[in-house]
Amino acid sequence: MLRNVPSVLMLLLIVFSFISVSSAAAEYEWVSAVDSRVLYWGDSVTYNEYVIKADDFNEDGYVHIVIYKNGQIENHAPLHVGGSVEVENEIRVFVEKLEYGKKEGVRGWVYPVEPRVTVKIYKAEKKVPDIEITISTDKDTYDPKKVSESAFISNITVRNKGKEDLVNVAVSLNTDSMNMTQGKLVHRFSEISKDSEESIKIKLETPLIWKSDEFTISANVTGVDPEGNHYLFTNEKTINVEQMWELKLTKSVSEILYLNQKAYCALIIRNSGLVPLDAIQVFDSTFEIIENNTSGTPFNTTLSLKPGEKIKITEYSMLPDKPGNFLIPEAIAVYTSPDGKRHEISSGKQECEVVGPYIVMTKSVDTDRVIAFEEVTIRLNISNIGNVDTHVTVEDKLPDNSILLNGGPSFKGVIKKGSSASLSYTIVINQEGEIQLPAAEASAVDMKGYKHAFESNITRITSYGSEYEPDEKSEIMASLSIISVYIVLIIASLKIMLRMARK
Repeated sequence: MLRNVPSVLMLLLIVFSFISVSSAAAEYEWVSAVDSRVLYWGDSVTYNEYVIKADDFNEDGYVHIVIYKNGQIENHAPLHVGGSVEVENEIRVFVEKLEYGKKEGVRGWVYPVEPRVTVKIYKAEKKVPDIEITISTDKDTYDPKKVSESAFISNITVRNKGKEDLVNVAVSLNTDSMNMTQGKLVHRFSEISKDSEESIKIKLETPLIWKSDEFTISANVTGVDPEGNHYLFTNEKTINVEQMWELKLTKSVSEILYLNQKAYCALIIRNSGLVPLDAIQVFDSTFEIIENNTSGTPFNTTLSLKPGEKIKITEYSMLPDKPGNFLIPEAIAVYTSPDGKRHEISSGKQECEVVGPYIVMTKSVDTDRVIAFEEVTIRLNISNIGNVDTHVTVEDKLPDNSILLNGGPSFKGVIKKGSSASLSYTIVINQEGEIQLPAAEASAVDMKGYKHAFESNITRITSYGSEYEPDEKSEIMASLSIISVYIVLIIASLKIMLRMARK
């Protein structure tokens, strides 16, 4: 134990330790290497090639720490709490806590047992400059065809994040063949001290190129630290540059059209580039009916465009004749760019929606062969297969030489999209031969006030005379029908006579 070491010698050891600690070079700093470790008498802890041993303790609150390297003593010292011993510019051992357990022996003696020390180990890190280079632009992609992007600013920031100054600094820039209109490529600074920065601003022209490409702005920073050690730091930023020529072909059609309301389609071409384009061939088709886009009339023309010139090639009208979603076919332009390459562009297929009701009426009869004066039931199914609700008025026409017995040939009401309505009525035909039942007519008005007209199919039946010989059952039914017709005719005649008498 250290309890027998003379006080004067202990003081000399402490002073020597303090001088040793203070002699570390200023260009280094201590950073934590091993966190708190508890060592009992004779224990040790290893860090890299060093062994740190708690060699001895004394009652005055000191611990004797010995540092070994490859089995050889590098340094040692008696340390109190808060003291440290080090190998210069390599390792430092710091005493955080000293603890003693005490035990009472025979005759009341008290003596220390189980002493322990808590140490932390630090390593020496050389203080060096650490340069961070930031290269920024307001965009990652530049289009020389846009006036606002014909040139751009790049800011370069050089910041020293290290623990030491960098002196005799040179910043060299490379703009990868891009022309610089403001600023310079080489900048010199006498010093960039730690935690400080320098800023550089340059202005570059956006290159005019035939094919989109990438360009790089790079920066190299060189300098030395106060001891004369040389350093090199680099960074770069890549930007994209669009080609200087471009041709755009577009079709202008409203996305929403209304049934049976005339719509217009315009074909527009524009030279958005910075060079003229000649012998541009344009191919398209024009359509009168928007639904049937396979029956277009071919159209083509050849033209030239100056830089920035825009032309409306053609404009035509179309009549949307059925609700739904439809594609307007694309137009094609073929041309050769100034660099001699052939290109083909498209206006793209444009989708549009036709809005409106669409009434489908199906007219049918219960039989297509009757005897004159026999009853015939006519049915009419009315469906709205459009995409909006609508108010529908239906008026059906009776065939010539016929009489309405019951029901009604008309309808009024709202039919919602995807819904149906129906009507039926009974007539008597009082002539022979082939009878044509006229088409029913419907008018529809939607919420926007647009009016539309629709017709049903035409149906035919054949009426036979009394010499027609149907089967027995049909003959009985025919007789009953004829009687019913006569009764109806008599009642109708009586009603007419009564009305005339009242007048």
